[in-house]
Amino acid sequence: MTKLKAFFIHLGISASIFFVILYFIVFHWYPQPFFTTDGGWQGIRIIAGVDMVLGPLLTLIIFKPGKPSLKFDMSVIALIQTAALISGTWIVFNERPLAVVFADNKFRPVPYYQIIEDAGLSADDIEKFGDHYPLKIVVDLPKDEQKLEAVRRKAFHEFRPLYLQGERYKKLDLSYVDYLRSKSVNMEEYLKDKPDDMKIYRDFLRQQGKKAEDFLFLPLHSRYADFIVAMDPTTLKFIKALLIKPPTKLDLNSPIKLPGAKPADGEADKPAGKETPAQKPRRQATPKNNTSQA
Repeated sequence: MTKLKAFFIHLGISASIFFVILYFIVFHWYPQPFFTTDGGWQGIRIIAGVDMVLGPLLTLIIFKPGKPSLKFDMSVIALIQTAALISGTWIVFNERPLAVVFADNKFRPVPYYQIIEDAGLSADDIEKFGDHYPLKIVVDLPKDEQKLEAVRRKAFHEFRPLYLQGERYKKLDLSYVDYLRSKSVNMEEYLKDKPDDMKIYRDFLRQQGKKAEDFLFLPLHSRYADFIVAMDPTTLKFIKALLIKPPTKLDLNSPIKLPGAKPADGEADKPAGKETPAQKPRRQATPKNNTSQA
């Protein structure tokens, strides 16, 4: 057997293994839109580097017909490649978004290890939320503003963000559609001064052949970037993550006046350099100094 033939045989075996793992990454571990937002591409690069490059390349370098230690060398290569492949696959699997948690007006994909270690859920707890992954979960928060603020303060002091408070987890189902709709971004209003993002949004609607009211548009804070994700309100299925930076609380409702902002309706501009009667300081009257004597 020639060196080149050995290389191609090893490459073919590695490719077969790679495509099996690729299937699980694309359709089970990182289904869209999480393949794009949470590391699907990065996972494929890890697996490809280990499986498609490391093993076959070592074979190409080391293989020599008739070499006395050839069997031993090939066994070592197979062992190294298998160990690296198992390690890389485990990393990709362990980092997959096991759940998508809606808390504080945004979705956050949460990987397996965080659900177990930080949110405190057991395997039995996870099963209660269904068997379709990633699980869709909503954090049950108080409706009273004072109680909600107390929960947020406690989360801050305990270094335990709301999306990792497993004891507050509820299964996100169609009973929460109205709640999600109340948090949905008004895209026409939000993007009116963002022509590039508006084009992305309208291209999406055109591709789907639907109207804005057929979707929920909700912030998605992922591992690598922030998106606005389009969701079908009839199925709660994620349709697509739009590469549009979601609004912040300041964008949505802010009492702060930004520099250069126009005055609110009914607020008259006050002329600069003139004091209004209310602004004029009161001057105490001083008695006249009577120098003349009777």
